[in-house]
Amino acid sequence: MDEAVQDASEDADQHARVKSLFLAVCELPDVVSARANLAAQGVADDVVAEVLALLEADAATRVRFTLPVAGVAQAALGGELEVGAQLGAWRLVSVLGQGGMGQVFLAERTDGLYEQQAALKLLRGWSAPGATEQLARERQILASLNHPHIARLLDGGTTPGGRPYLVMDVVQGRPLDDHVRDRVHTLDALLALFGMVCDAVAYAHRQLVVHCDIKPGNVLVDEAGHAKLLDFGIAQLQQRGGDGGAGARVTYGLTPRYASPEQRAGEPGRPATDIYSLGRLLDELLQALPAAAARRPEWQAIVARATAEDPAARYPTVEALQADLQRLLRHRPVHALAPTLRYRTAKLLRREWPWAVVGAGTLALSTAFTLRVLHERDRALQAEAQAEREAAALQQVSGFMVDLFEGADPSRGGRPDITAAALVDRGHERVDAALRDQPALHGRMLGVLGQVYGSMGQPQRALALHERTAALAAQRGDRAAETAALRQLASARAESGQNAKAVEPARRALALLRDDGAKPELVAQAMVTLGYVLTGTGQFDESRVLLDEALTMRRRWYGERHLEVAAVVHLQGLLARRMGRSEDALVYFREALAQRQSLQGPGHPNALVSQQQAATVLSQLGRADEALPLLRDLVAQRRALYGERSSSTATALNELASALQDVGRAAEAVPFYRESVQVEEQVSGRPSTRLAVATNNLASALEDLDDAEAERHFRDALAQRQALLPAGDLAIARGQGNLARWLTRNGRTAEAQPLAAAALATRAARLPATHDERLGSLLLVAELALLQNRPDAARAALDEVTAAGGPDGAQLRPARHASLLRGRALLLEAAGDHAAALPLRRQAVALLARALTPQHPLLLSARRDLASAEARPPPIRGGG
Repeated sequence: MDEAVQDASEDADQHARVKSLFLAVCELPDVVSARANLAAQGVADDVVAEVLALLEADAATRVRFTLPVAGVAQAALGGELEVGAQLGAWRLVSVLGQGGMGQVFLAERTDGLYEQQAALKLLRGWSAPGATEQLARERQILASLNHPHIARLLDGGTTPGGRPYLVMDVVQGRPLDDHVRDRVHTLDALLALFGMVCDAVAYAHRQLVVHCDIKPGNVLVDEAGHAKLLDFGIAQLQQRGGDGGAGARVTYGLTPRYASPEQRAGEPGRPATDIYSLGRLLDELLQALPAAAARRPEWQAIVARATAEDPAARYPTVEALQADLQRLLRHRPVHALAPTLRYRTAKLLRREWPWAVVGAGTLALSTAFTLRVLHERDRALQAEAQAEREAAALQQVSGFMVDLFEGADPSRGGRPDITAAALVDRGHERVDAALRDQPALHGRMLGVLGQVYGSMGQPQRALALHERTAALAAQRGDRAAETAALRQLASARAESGQNAKAVEPARRALALLRDDGAKPELVAQAMVTLGYVLTGTGQFDESRVLLDEALTMRRRWYGERHLEVAAVVHLQGLLARRMGRSEDALVYFREALAQRQSLQGPGHPNALVSQQQAATVLSQLGRADEALPLLRDLVAQRRALYGERSSSTATALNELASALQDVGRAAEAVPFYRESVQVEEQVSGRPSTRLAVATNNLASALEDLDDAEAERHFRDALAQRQALLPAGDLAIARGQGNLARWLTRNGRTAEAQPLAAAALATRAARLPATHDERLGSLLLVAELALLQNRPDAARAALDEVTAAGGPDGAQLRPARHASLLRGRALLLEAAGDHAAALPLRRQAVALLARALTPQHPLLLSARRDLASAEARPPPIRGGG
C-alpha cells in the first residue's frame, strides 16, 4: 500500500476512535469520571489525552465535535436551529435536552392536518458521502416499528444546513431506574415492567431491527406504569451513517456499562447485543430491589447468561430470556442454572410444599412425589431440548441470511449489481435444498419468502409458497403454524384474484383459533382476513359484520390512531366500494391513508395501497383533477419501490389508465394499459386473474376508440377467468357483460343475448338491487331487447333500474342515469312517439355534459344520437 494512503487510512481510524470515545464519555459528570471510564476500557494513553483535550474544549465552548478532528474548532452543532424554527411540518417549541447523539427539541405540528406534539432530534455525524441516502433508507425501516412499548418514529428529514433529524413520539414519564426505586417493591411488579421492555425488543428483532443502546435513560415509565422504549435504532443509525468511513470501527453514543464487548470493540449491533444490554439493565434493577435478595443466586445466573462475554453463550433470543424469568417467578428451575436433581427437587418442594408435607407421612404419596419429580425432570429436559432446537434454528437462519447476502459482496466473489429479486430467488433455492430435513424451520422460512414475494408484487410465486407452507404445517400437526399459514394462504389467493378459493382457508383459520381458545388479537386477525376475502366474493353482509366487530375490538385495544385500526378501515373502504357506495368508500380510504402516512410515512407500501384506492374512487366519482395527480405519483413511487417487473407497478399503471379513460382520454390510456398487460403476463403468467383484469381494461379503452382489436382482448380476458374461476363468479359476469356490450354495439345481438343474460343472472343473485354493475346489466339487457323488437322485456328491465335509482334517478351516477333516459327514449320511438322522446335525449346529453369532459366518448355518442333524432322528419299525418 502507498505510504500516503496508509497514513490517511490510519488517521481516519484514529479520528473515528477518538470521536467515538468522546461521544461515549461527553455526558459524564466530570473529567475524572471520563478518565476512569477510558482507563477501564484499556484505552491507550495518547488516545486518552486526545479525548480529554476535546472534553476540555467542549467544556469551554459547549461544542460537540462530529467533524474530522482537524479544523473542528470552528464547528458548532447547536447553532443551526433555534426555538421557533420550522422544519417541514414541525415548529420547534423548546429544547428538551442534548446528549451524545444529538440535540432534542419539543416540536409541534403546523401543517393543519391535526394537532400533535413530538420530540425532534438533530443527529450528530452523517457527513460521509451517501450518508443522507442511507439515513432515508434506515428511517423507512424504523418507521415500520409499531408496538405499544416503542416510541414511534413519525417523520424525518434534513435541515437547511444538511443535518438529518428524526421526529418521534414525545413520551411523558420517568426513567426506568427512578420509577423502580420509588414505586416498585415486589419481584413480580419489577419483572412485569421489565417484560414490557423485553416485548418491545423482541418485536423489533422480529422486524430485523436492533436497538444498540438499551439503558435506563432510554426507557420511560408513565403514570399508568407503562414502559416505553425510546431512540430505537438510533445508535445503529449513527453507527451506519457517521463520518468515520465505511470501514471505520465506531461506537457512537454507547453507554459503557450497558454496551456489549463486541460493541465496545466497534463491531456492528445484532440481537445478542441487545440481550447483553437487557442483562445489564436487569442486574441493576434487581440489585436495587430488596425483595429480590432471597432469589439472588437464580437471577444472578440469568444475568450471567444474558451478559456472557461470548455472544453464542447468551440466550439465543429475547423470548428465551423472558421464559427463564417466568420460570424464576413461578419457582420453576431456571435454565441458566445446572439442572441438578437437588436443585429441581428443591424447586418442586417450594412450589408444592403443602403436598410434600402431607406426603412425607405416607409411602404412597412419597411414591407419587418421586414420580412427580421425574415428570418435572422430563419436562425440564424437553424444554431444554426445545430451547436448543430454537437456538440452532436461529443460528441456521442467521447463517442462511449472511450467506445469502454474500451473493452481493464482491469481496467474496459475489455480484454487487445483483437485484433484490435475484437474491430472494437464490434464497428460495437454498431453503429448499438445506432445510428439507427440518420441516418446522422449512415451513417457517417458506412462509417468510412467500410474504417477501407478495411484497415484491409477484403474487403467483407468493401463492405457491403459502400453499406449501400450509400443507407442511398441517402434515406435522402444528396448529399455531397452520392457522398463521392458512391466513396467509387466504390473503394470497385473494390477491391473485382467486376469491372463492380463498374463503375455505380463511374460515378454517378462524375456526381453529376459536376452538383452541386463542388470544383475542389472533382471532381478530383471522376475522379481518375472512372479512377481506368475503368482500371479494360478494358476501357483503357477513363481511361487514366481521370487519365492524374487528374494528371495535382494535379501537378498544389500540385507540383511534394505530396501524391495526387503519388496516380495517381500509378494508371497510374496499367493502363500500364493492357495494357501489363510492362516497362512503372515499371517506374510509382517506382515513386509512391519513393514518398510514402519519404512522409509516407517505411512501410506505401500505400508504400507497390506500392512495391507489382513494384515487380510483375519485376517478369513478368524476373528480379526475384530484385523482390523476395521485395516480401519477403512485406509478412513480411503485416503479421506484418495486421496479418495472412487478404486479404492484402493473396495477398502478392500470389505475392511471382507467382514470384517463374515465375522462375520455382513451388514446392516452392505451399505452399504460398495454404496459400493464405486458408486465402482468411476465410476472403472473397466463392464464391469471390479474392478467385478465389488465386485458379486459385494455379492451375497454380500445372499444372507446372503435378499434376492432377490442373484441380479441375481451374474449381473451373472459377465457382466462372461465379457466380459473368457478361458474357464477362475479369476475366472469364482468367479462360476459363487457363482451356482450361490444357485440351489441356492433350489431351482433344474437351472440350478445346469452352473454348479457348470464351476466345479469349472476349479478342479480350476488349483488344488491342498487349496485352499479347490476344496473349496467339491466340497461344492456334493455338495449338488446329493444334492438330485437321485444319492448315488454325492455320496459321491465328499465322499470327495475328506475326503482333502484330513486326519485328522478338521484341515486344513479350520471352515466347510468343518461343510459336510463336513452332507454326510455328508445321505447317511445319504438312506439312512434318521437316528440316525447326528444326531451329525454336532451336531458341525457345535459347530464353527461355536466359530468364528463367535452371529448368523452359517451357524451359524443349521446350528442350524435340527439342530432340524428332532431333531424328526423316529423311523422306524416293523414287528412280528414
